[in-house]
Amino acid sequence: MKKIIIIFLLAVLNLSCSDGLYNELNRPSADPEISEPTVISFSEESTIFVEWDDDILADEYILYRALDGSVLNFQEIYRGIECQYRDTNGNDDYIYHYSLAKVRGLRFFDMSSSAMGVVSVTTDDFYEDNNSKEKASILNQGILITANLYGYQDSFGNYLTDEDWYRISVPAGCTANVIVRQLYPLASDGADNHFKSYQEGQPSVPVVDGRDINIINGSNVNENYYLEIFPNPTKYFPNPDPGGTIVSYQIFIDRVY
Repeated sequence: MKKIIIIFLLAVLNLSCSDGLYNELNRPSADPEISEPTVISFSEESTIFVEWDDDILADEYILYRALDGSVLNFQEIYRGIECQYRDTNGNDDYIYHYSLAKVRGLRFFDMSSSAMGVVSVTTDDFYEDNNSKEKASILNQGILITANLYGYQDSFGNYLTDEDWYRISVPAGCTANVIVRQLYPLASDGADNHFKSYQEGQPSVPVVDGRDINIINGSNVNENYYLEIFPNPTKYFPNPDPGGTIVSYQIFIDRVY
């Protein structure tokens, strides 16, 4: 009986090794791709998510992190086969850089270029992800939207910024007056706040707090128009030092006439 069990175990082991050898021999011989990870900030309080594509040419992944500064001192924070990492060990309002390396067999491949992220107790507002025209939030008369915009720059002049797009339906031959009020830090009424606005076909302009942004429909049919609100670099980054801020605001249609 013991002899039968031993023979069975050896057969299973031999089959497993054969499968592994077959898979290895049939795996492409090219080196793993050196690719930058995707870094997601502000989706969860005091957390940065890092993810990357699965690479069949890699056996393991090594994720490195460095605190922002003129010299990046990368340290290993993860090693394994998963394609994502949830980093909860950062300090709030600090900027971090993440780089990914890959291992195949006994070979270690170069680290990728780094991607930046920010740890924050503030999270994305309810209307995210409205960072593009295609994902614009609908702004109707009688609706008050409260949102926020973040903007950060690292020691190398790279930016991590938010933008909010809104879709506004304007009746034929009418004008919609849109107003943006900065909530925190509080802005003076009638003064430029921390934002700029953009309408298609027009240059971007600073947003004057509490003053009308006119959306004009000169046609004889109802039209949808798109308005982008984004950080004004001169307000968010008044000097070349690394850092940034998160500014909350309200946007609404004051009147249509």
